[in-house]
Amino acid sequence: MLLSLQYGMEESKNKYILLNDRVGKTIERNLSALGLSTKVTPTQVLRGELLEALPKAEQPSDGNRIALAGIERQILRLECSMADVTQLSDEEANLLSPIHSLEERYITFFDRKRLDFGRRLSPGSQVFVSVKGFTKELPGVLWYKGELPSCRGTMFGVELIKHLGQGTSDGTFRSKRYFTCPVDSGVFVGLDKLTPRDISDSKSPNREKNAQA
Repeated sequence: MLLSLQYGMEESKNKYILLNDRVGKTIERNLSALGLSTKVTPTQVLRGELLEALPKAEQPSDGNRIALAGIERQILRLECSMADVTQLSDEEANLLSPIHSLEERYITFFDRKRLDFGRRLSPGSQVFVSVKGFTKELPGVLWYKGELPSCRGTMFGVELIKHLGQGTSDGTFRSKRYFTCPVDSGVFVGLDKLTPRDISDSKSPNREKNAQA
């Protein structure tokens, strides 16, 4: 049975993004009939990885270096120069976390206009959304911004307005409703799948029942 490696989260929760590829390690603890064993494996850590600072007691004495743990890969550990990382606000970390491609996440972090776009998005925002199976982005209206079960970070619920039936949801996710739209006419995506849309592009639905509290 694989056990998660725990550490003192109460001491430090500062989040960072890795700017340069580095070699870290994964630490796995396995409980068997013979007792507890620890396996340490060198691991390539690519730029775009999201990390969290370890407690002060586990930080190196050199103030120019920092010890980190993976946010997505909790068994990941990395010690690197402070120049190899940049600290993130919680909002930035939440916007970047759902972007699965590390390289796309890295690029998005440096695209300040894109991050600002994500910050400004709110229910009723006009967007284009990338949907699997379509080469062009589809017009839609954003009705939900927030967390979803089993998904890290900030997710966006979008109603498609010209391609009804080409989505994956009616506004529900894992049997819970987050907004309302026709069957298979909504999608839940991360920031990397969205771009701004001029409101004059198309007449969009305006449903009071989709307004978030």
